[in-house]
Amino acid sequence: MPRRQRVRGGSGVARSLLGVGILLSGLAGVWLGLQVVVSGFGLWQAELFLDDWRAKASPPGERAAAVASEAAQQAVQRFPVAHADLLLVQGDVLAWQTWAAPVADPEKASTRRAALAAYRAAVAARPEHSRAWVGIARMKRELGEIDAGFETALVRSVETAPWRVAVLRQVSRLGVREWERMGPRGRSATVLALARGIASGEREARTLAALLGDSTEILRARERQTGDLAAVFSEPGTAGILARVCLTLQRQGLGEGYGLCR
Repeated sequence: MPRRQRVRGGSGVARSLLGVGILLSGLAGVWLGLQVVVSGFGLWQAELFLDDWRAKASPPGERAAAVASEAAQQAVQRFPVAHADLLLVQGDVLAWQTWAAPVADPEKASTRRAALAAYRAAVAARPEHSRAWVGIARMKRELGEIDAGFETALVRSVETAPWRVAVLRQVSRLGVREWERMGPRGRSATVLALARGIASGEREARTLAALLGDSTEILRARERQTGDLAAVFSEPGTAGILARVCLTLQRQGLGEGYGLCR
């Protein structure tokens, strides 16, 4: 009889604890839901600012930059876990504040490093986030840091978005601008991005040809003189880059390059 009484007592405690647990779980769910709502509102605000800056193609004023930065920070901090897309937006908001500043501008270094940290956190949360890898490469260049980290960011951008034209175009621009300062890994990523971009369509081929300036005519003149594309493989400047691109197109069977390599 005493044993049966103890069982009833124990069952009552268990029911009480279960009820408390359900109540706390419900409250925790409500709290988490509110955090997500606040995070989403911050994201909405930050993206409105980004859309406006992109449409105007101009950096924000101090007030707009401060409000957008606070909204992006709220979006990141209130979300229960590290979210790559939220961190990407935070990096973009910070990066836009340095849009018109010269490379390696000391006055913008802290903002650029904060943007770089946000992009790095984004790839830590999602290693395959190609746009965040591009952001890392862009901030490294704007900080004047053309090093192994810059080249790794270019390589990972191409690896994570092998046929995404917008990513390939940005890698191409960054790589062409810093060609002389890069090592083999960065140059190979740039060549592959250019080759795939050129192979993706005539419109993109023309865009990338404009990026390379008059190197197309230089390359064709060299070909007429030598009769051999490989002879200009080591030419300095953008003509040499285009020579590598054309060889990559040939070797990977990506086509003629819409006339750039004929």
